[in-house]
Amino acid sequence: MRIYTNKSLLFINGDEKIKVKNLEIIDVPEWIENTGLFSLAKSDGTLTVIESKEDKIAAENGDLRKQSKTKGKANKDEVEEIEKSE
Repeated sequence: MRIYTNKSLLFINGDEKIKVKNLEIIDVPEWIENTGLFSLAKSDGTLTVIESKEDKIAAENGDLRKQSKTKGKANKDEVEEIEKSE
């Protein structure tokens, strides 16, 4: 499995440790998918699994980093709509 991260992460499985550096695309063993850190990092946009050539190009161009900074943040118009409907 190939992943991209925008923060340094350390995955631990017993005696095995895999360190992924900031803004790095790296091949990692499949066991990291079963760690809590993988789930958390993927859900908040810190980690992206590179599944296609387009994903790799987006990571290399910094596009994934831009997406993760805005992920989960509603824009002002969305917040106003929610407040009005309540």
